[in-house]
Amino acid sequence: MTWIVANIKWLMLVSGALTCTMMYAAIAPQAALRSNFGVALEGPVSEIVVRNWGALIGLVGAMLIYVAIAVDAVWVMLFVGYFIGMRNAGRMETSVRSV
Repeated sequence: MTWIVANIKWLMLVSGALTCTMMYAAIAPQAALRSNFGVALEGPVSEIVVRNWGALIGLVGAMLIYVAIAVDAVWVMLFVGYFIGMRNAGRMETSVRSV
């Protein structure tokens, strides 16, 4: 645990840089789906969803990098992470209920 606390800035920078690579899905959604999942979805709605998904994940990666540099913004990252998690949890509950 002390190692994580001592190196949290570098951990956040590396994880933020890796997370920012999902901007690839915002630029080339079909190629990103094939490289991540091995299958590409067809249709305009899937392209919009994948682009938004890639942009959202990429922005979270950019926030990780920003928070690693500007330590005072940690609360912003915590709030955004909580908000995104709760939003997705609500979607998962409805999809589980419908099955």
